[in-house]
Amino acid sequence: MHIVQPSVGLSVKHLLGPVDGLLEIGQIRLVDIGQRRVLLVRSGSGDYYALRHLCAHQGVDLSAGRLTGRLKSLNVGEYEYVDDFESLRCPRHGYQYDVRSGQTWFDTRVRIKTYVVTVYKGELWVDL
Repeated sequence: MHIVQPSVGLSVKHLLGPVDGLLEIGQIRLVDIGQRRVLLVRSGSGDYYALRHLCAHQGVDLSAGRLTGRLKSLNVGEYEYVDDFESLRCPRHGYQYDVRSGQTWFDTRVRIKTYVVTVYKGELWVDL
């Protein structure tokens, strides 16, 4: 089911359907919304994120990538691996993107487009 509903500003809300059974934690799905292909992911916290499906580095389709954890550092020389499925790894060169912001872990100036995702009354909406 695909329902379009006007929203505030220039974006348009698109209904993707019920969240039940849509994605498991750590899963990625490429979806077509109108004329756009969007990567839908579900992080370790259970939150949904939507991102442009092409890597900013060389335009590779990120739907063949995988969600991983990330290194967290509170002090110099101390690292902790957090398995939160919030890092999307490009299948070609290993570029990693934060699914929450689209920003790459390698260069703060490089990012992929993210889209607002809303869960309302058990249904998932994406603003494009």
